[in-house]
Amino acid sequence: MFPASTDSAPGPFPYKYLATLVIVSALLALGMLKAPFHQQKIPSIFKLGYLVGPATESLLHHRGLQVCTEDMGTPGDPICFRSARMPLASVVLASGVRLFGDRPATIAAAKTLLCMVPLWAAMGLVLSAFKRSGGSLLLCAGILILPFLIVNYLVVITGMEVEEGYLFGLIPLALALIACVPRPGIGWAVTAGITLDLIYIAKSSMLLAVFVLLVASLLRLSKLWQRVAITVLVALAPLSWAVHQRHASGRYSLGTSLDGINLHKGNNAEFRDRYPISNSYLDSQDPKLNRGLYFTDEWSFNDYHMARAREFLLSHPLYTAESAGRKLFVILLSTRNYTVTKTTLAEAVVTGLGMVLFRLILWSSLVVAVLAAFRKQERDRFFGITYLAFVAAYCAPYIVGFGFTRHAIVLVYPAAVFCALSIRPSSERIQPPCDSTVGL
Repeated sequence: MFPASTDSAPGPFPYKYLATLVIVSALLALGMLKAPFHQQKIPSIFKLGYLVGPATESLLHHRGLQVCTEDMGTPGDPICFRSARMPLASVVLASGVRLFGDRPATIAAAKTLLCMVPLWAAMGLVLSAFKRSGGSLLLCAGILILPFLIVNYLVVITGMEVEEGYLFGLIPLALALIACVPRPGIGWAVTAGITLDLIYIAKSSMLLAVFVLLVASLLRLSKLWQRVAITVLVALAPLSWAVHQRHASGRYSLGTSLDGINLHKGNNAEFRDRYPISNSYLDSQDPKLNRGLYFTDEWSFNDYHMARAREFLLSHPLYTAESAGRKLFVILLSTRNYTVTKTTLAEAVVTGLGMVLFRLILWSSLVVAVLAAFRKQERDRFFGITYLAFVAAYCAPYIVGFGFTRHAIVLVYPAAVFCALSIRPSSERIQPPCDSTVGL
């Protein structure tokens, strides 16, 4: 089912297929930027929401990621956040402003193409596993382009203010590196390590998913020193972020100072009345959680909400369990797009069909993974279990906190990669190289 190496001379790399996928995916993504209901119609990069715009402006003025705001429901008492956002989005956008000036449309296009590079690399790795198969190669290419027919996915990957807009290509690349390279060495370890680091600095809640992918990567390496090298490399990102936070805000932390309120607004007595409706509506309720309160700094703000959330979780187990069921439904099952964006009937139909396609791809990948986990072939079991563990680790933060369509939709390309690799012809399935899956 999954590739390891070839038992005969490999065929030529399918450059035409890859070029076609790159061109079509780029055109579809850039075309989405012109869609009438796209959310990037902003006058300035510095006006982007989720604190990304102000953090980018602060970075350009050499103040780090500092954002002082009263938007948390504390009028007259602004909270200065220095560790509220992971750095990747602001670094990319600040670089865009340096290169192009404050031109949101140009930066959105450049950012989209830049963040698609790891996705194109993942495409190339998957296609390379089919280079001796005409029919299956064409089917593989078809599966890999399907996600670009999903409007919600295109909206996310072209977005500049959401972390998923910087994350979408990195996870498929990490999975493809694990699944498609026959005999990984130190170059592979460095590439995989940097990819996992970028996943983390794009979104701190991906730490558990990064750990799962790191374990899978370690099991693909046969030499101890290579395993040590990738472990050290991957550890550099969270450790460096923790040191930065200590310097910038006075506390070592692997997360952000918004983790507390994100957990609290997903675990309170009014949560089920507000979810699932739309991300914007839930976020607009943040001030109600802070009304009449005073916070000396961002960490007192974080600690207060973290404590209230934990208190609620422990004291309302049945409510928490039902809420978790709703969150799980939104992330893994629902075909509804929870948004307040106004669309025409035609746009609503296209969006709805895209959500159905997304679920079909995701559900197919999960079924294939479960079947693979029980196969006799060691390699099939390894990748099946790895994929299922990754999906569980990816979803876990959203089940504990809260999740919406834009969080779930990022799973579509990892699912497409898994589905594409699963159709590799039996004539090309061979035993893994010696020691490539030591310890499995």
